[in-house]
This record gives sequence, C-alpha cells and structure tokens, in this order.
Amino acid sequence: MYNYQYVKLGTKHRMSDFAELILPIAEGMLAMAKVDPESVKMIHIEKDNWWVPRHHSMVEGRAIVLINRDVSASMQPQGASFFSPSGQIGIRATVLSHDPNNHAHTQMGVVLPIRHRFDDLEPGRRKSGFILVRFDREGFTNGDTYIPIEEDSEYLIKVLGLHEDIPTNGCFSMRFDETVGKPDARVYLPTHSLI
Repeated sequence: MYNYQYVKLGTKHRMSDFAELILPIAEGMLAMAKVDPESVKMIHIEKDNWWVPRHHSMVEGRAIVLINRDVSASMQPQGASFFSPSGQIGIRATVLSHDPNNHAHTQMGVVLPIRHRFDDLEPGRRKSGFILVRFDREGFTNGDTYIPIEEDSEYLIKVLGLHEDIPTNGCFSMRFDETVGKPDARVYLPTHSLI
C-alpha cells in the first residue's frame, strides 16, 4: 500500500488512514449481517442503475449495503452515541462497492446527514437528503451531497439501489471537508474511526 502524505491546516496525516478503515468497516458489516440479516443487502451494480454510489471507474460489480438503525435504549451497543443514526456522527448507512474483476475499484461509502451549506433547504428535503463520504483502497476521498427534488422518505434506499424506483437525483460533488461540514474532516474521521 502506498503511504501518501500531505499537509493540510498544519497537520500531517496519511491517506492510508482512510484505506485502512475499509477492512474493519466491512468486518462490522459482516458481524451485523449475522445478528440482523435484514439490515444488510447485496445488490448488483450495472450500467442501468448508474445512480448507485460506486468508484468513478467502476461499470459493473456488487455493493453490500448496511442500513444503520437505532435500537432501543436498553440494547444500545458500545459507541452508539457516536455511530448510531441519532448519534454524534449520525451514520445512516454504509456501502461497500466492489468490482470482482478489478479490486482497485473497491470503495467504502458512509452515509451521513446533511450538515452544511444548504441553510435555506426545506426541512423535509433536508431530512430526506444525505451526504456520502467515500474512500478507496488507496485512501483517496471524495464526497457527494444528495438532495431530492421534493421530500421523499425512501430517497436513501432508492439511491442505494434497494428500491424499484429511480431517485429524483440532485447530487452535488464537493471537496471532502466541505461535504462532511468540518474543516479538518480528513483528520477527524480517521482519528475517531468509523468502526
């Protein structure tokens, strides 16, 4: 694995911090599938479902989608105050996309609530929308903001390919830190770990 380094905001950090998150998140998804099989789905990515999040070079492959759900207060796992949909980070889902013919196209996506920039957005559209932070095996990161044309409680599962309807997409690609809504997101997320 390459050990890329760069300097941002006076802090050194490695791209490998993100690349190394893929395995533990995937292991967590597998553990969830064993405990709650309904929370994890596998979908086939094809040319026809172009809207499903994936590596920019990937044409066909598979995606494993975990919908993160809140559980009752008596059953809260360790770290729930941070990782649950209602927690500090507010993870709504994770998506592992993979092309079996090209492992370089493996990419992890983490779905988070919209936190930034769209101050005048109607509450229903804000609640339906989400951001998706993505990182690949090289540690390259990017982020997209998804906002439906109108309020849609099923918008997330449509975008993730878990619904028969095509989403009414409004997708904005932005710099990673801007998407997450924290100027130091490349430092913050790996140090808090998404596992």
